[in-house]
Amino acid sequence: MLLIGRLNKINIRKAVFSLEEHSIYGGLGSAIAEVISEAGFEGKPPVFRMLDVKDKFTSVIGSVRTLRKDNNIDSDSIVKEILHLTT
Repeated sequence: MLLIGRLNKINIRKAVFSLEEHSIYGGLGSAIAEVISEAGFEGKPPVFRMLDVKDKFTSVIGSVRTLRKDNNIDSDSIVKEILHLTT
């Protein structure tokens, strides 16, 4: 796969993140995880985290802002997760 060959040339320091406003299954994050797992990094591969809507029923009704907060994909939650994994 062409993308896998190029991935080794990318200078990934600590972590890779994907952010999606839908289910964890079958999205961009899954595709990135496949590429990372097949890339054959020299040394330790980067930490990979999918930030997305978890596979659960919700009783929360509200604005997009409210739903992002409930699913931990609002800006504060994203920054917190990135800092947690990279510092």
